[in-house]
Amino acid sequence: MRDAPAPASCGGDRAVAVADGSRTRAGGSSRAPGTPGHLLFSSTVPATTAWVAAGTVNRQLAPLSYAHKLLEIIFEFLIEIVLQVVIEFVLDAGTTALGRILATRTGRIAADILVIIAVGFVAGYAWGVHVADTGQQYQPRTIWVSLALTAVAGSIALYARRDLGWGRRFAAVPPLLRFPVSRLAGVALLNVALAGGIAVGFNA
Repeated sequence: MRDAPAPASCGGDRAVAVADGSRTRAGGSSRAPGTPGHLLFSSTVPATTAWVAAGTVNRQLAPLSYAHKLLEIIFEFLIEIVLQVVIEFVLDAGTTALGRILATRTGRIAADILVIIAVGFVAGYAWGVHVADTGQQYQPRTIWVSLALTAVAGSIALYARRDLGWGRRFAAVPPLLRFPVSRLAGVALLNVALAGGIAVGFNA
């Protein structure tokens, strides 16, 4: 009786395939081009090469960047010196001229007027901004109070200028409470500046 041919063993084929695979691994890489591992390796090599090349370029350009920064520092230092010399010259000339101006009666009057206007306007502006921040919709009443004080002080100043005995009438009054023509004019000017500053600050 003839024996039937034995069926092909799947395990044997798998063993042959495994053996072929082991030989392939022994001879070289078992990952064919296009597999994930091959793509990872092939993409890593150019990136590493580019990184090394970039580092080399940066090391070569580092001295140039340091030299550029040094030149910027020197340039800014020279500009700073020139500006300080110019500013010192302007301030020295300005203080000298101011001293000569203040040495005259007209210069002192002009300086007093400028100071009064500046102080009054700044104070009025700050008050106007404060009132506007509170949410008030109508013009602050302090504007009308300042204008009224301007009218009163201006009228008294005009009267005192015409009255030759104005100063003698208040000779017994302490100097702080005396109101000569110059002080009355200053009060009027101050209130004008206050009213203007309040209006500008409130509507800003």
